[in-house]
Amino acid sequence: MAIFSGFSEGKELKMRKEIEKVDESAKLEKISKEKPLNKRRKVRSLSWWLEKILIPALVPIVLGFMTYYVQQVSNKLSSSQHHALIQQSNANKQLKYIELFYKDISNTSDPRRQKVALSLLYVIEPEVGILFARAVQLNRENSKEVRMAAEEIGKDIEQLGPLLNYKVYIYYQKGQTNMQNYAEKLKNGLAKSRYRNVQILEKDKDFYARVKPPKGYEIRFDEQNESEAAFYLNNLLKQVDPKAEFNMVRAIVGLTPYLLTVFLPINDDLEKSP
Repeated sequence: MAIFSGFSEGKELKMRKEIEKVDESAKLEKISKEKPLNKRRKVRSLSWWLEKILIPALVPIVLGFMTYYVQQVSNKLSSSQHHALIQQSNANKQLKYIELFYKDISNTSDPRRQKVALSLLYVIEPEVGILFARAVQLNRENSKEVRMAAEEIGKDIEQLGPLLNYKVYIYYQKGQTNMQNYAEKLKNGLAKSRYRNVQILEKDKDFYARVKPPKGYEIRFDEQNESEAAFYLNNLLKQVDPKAEFNMVRAIVGLTPYLLTVFLPINDDLEKSP
């Protein structure tokens, strides 16, 4: 049936095709306009999810992390300041000891008094004692006996290093006789190496629960301030028991300066006992 009257069939077919092209063009134009709109809707939808869901959920996590980080930095600064105060106090104390002992140690006319003063200073303040010991050892005006005593002090300090300024606590669990005996062995062996500032402590299960039970044999120390002393202690313990393998455990910074702790195995580790 003809749509356009008065036109031939060929003319009508041609016009119909023209109309279809116009309709198709209109459809394409409509689709092209709708696509950016849909895209904008998707973008708005993503923004909504970020604003309403993700960001509110992430904020507490980020704030918690920042709070933890700031707290850790604050703890480290506090520890450093505490250690700096201790060092300053030690420096002042060393100056006082120099004033007290200098006269007796430098008095070459009285070797006995020299030797007593040098030995006493070495026990009280090893770092100052080694300086005087070297000076006495090199001074030919001092007697041979005094120079030999100074040499022995020098050897002690070379072997013990900063450990001379430290106390060592050896912990074992209450009721473990074999660990108690081993602690005595370590203490006696350290004494033979001229290190005697050792204390053995028996502790119950509650104590170990608070400080975290050891995994085998451990030397616990503050990495920031006590690494060198812990290294010297480990070497001495190996001399006492060459088969011993002590784990070097970096502990949380403590409030007790110049203290190293040795933990012996408990319960499940008994089969590993020496």
